[in-house]
Amino acid sequence: MDKHLQGDNLLLALKTRAGDLQAQASANGAPMKRSAALEAAAREQGFRDWNAAAAAGKASPVPPAPQPHFLWRSIERGLPPLPIRLFQRESRFHDSIQELMRRANQYELIATKVPKEARREMLGIIGGPLPYVFEQSRSRWGDDLYRLCDRGYDPWKGIVFTREELTEAGVDEWNEEYGTHGGSDAFSVASDEVALTSDAEKLKRLARLLAGIALVADAAYDRQLGEVVPNGSGFEIDLNDPAQFTAPNVARLLGSRDDSEHRQLRVTKAGVAYLSDVVGNKEIDGLAFRLETWARGNGYVGIDAAQDPEWVNTVLTMLRKHWPNPQARLVDW
Repeated sequence: MDKHLQGDNLLLALKTRAGDLQAQASANGAPMKRSAALEAAAREQGFRDWNAAAAAGKASPVPPAPQPHFLWRSIERGLPPLPIRLFQRESRFHDSIQELMRRANQYELIATKVPKEARREMLGIIGGPLPYVFEQSRSRWGDDLYRLCDRGYDPWKGIVFTREELTEAGVDEWNEEYGTHGGSDAFSVASDEVALTSDAEKLKRLARLLAGIALVADAAYDRQLGEVVPNGSGFEIDLNDPAQFTAPNVARLLGSRDDSEHRQLRVTKAGVAYLSDVVGNKEIDGLAFRLETWARGNGYVGIDAAQDPEWVNTVLTMLRKHWPNPQARLVDW
């Protein structure tokens, strides 16, 4: 391991090494807990324990945060291009991101080249779905993320943002100035009033808003591969349903909460698996079983955990081992 690693790179390298140690231990017939593997990986690099390594990683200098992508207040600047990226065949993100940038360029062209009296007519023939609103709906999607929806509130494929990403793209500020939605569970994008305006300045601002959304979505591409939906809450798996009890859904479950707090994987007596913020032996009535508490900062949940096939398979195996016939109410994993 590179001795000069710092910050997130250091923590990622240590977690990767911990995975290697677990694989070696399993091959030797002596499985190792994830916590023990993290401790061993930290000591290999001269740290007292994993907590010391994690603290060193978080204390390491980090590069300055990038400038926010939203540019809709700066209409004198040209539209930013999308970075060159290789997308997987039939990617559920590629078409949506490209469509957002296409519409941005169309709005910019109409605002710049078309006379005011002809703009509404030209806007009516752009075609394609309208990026109307970002909506949050736990009843529909089982998490607290925001999905870009068209005029009929059907989601665009793959454009799924956290609340922080809405801010990064400038959507919340846009909603305050030009929106028609409340802004708690719905944020306006191309509302009817703006999408068909003949005002060149508004059209240019809308073009830059869409370009900013496209850039943030592109940056989230790696994060959202497969079925992983990050940083949400409320995602559940019905272990009685084979169509739900799958590795992709376990990945999605692990990715549905971040690693900032202690979490506990719990299964109700009805067979519903979920991540709980209530941990330990609190509020355990109605549970069939629960795993030992996953301490924050150790990579048991979050995007990295969801994208670790070995860890996903470990959790899947534990769930299958204890459902529908739990061997213990508290599983020492």
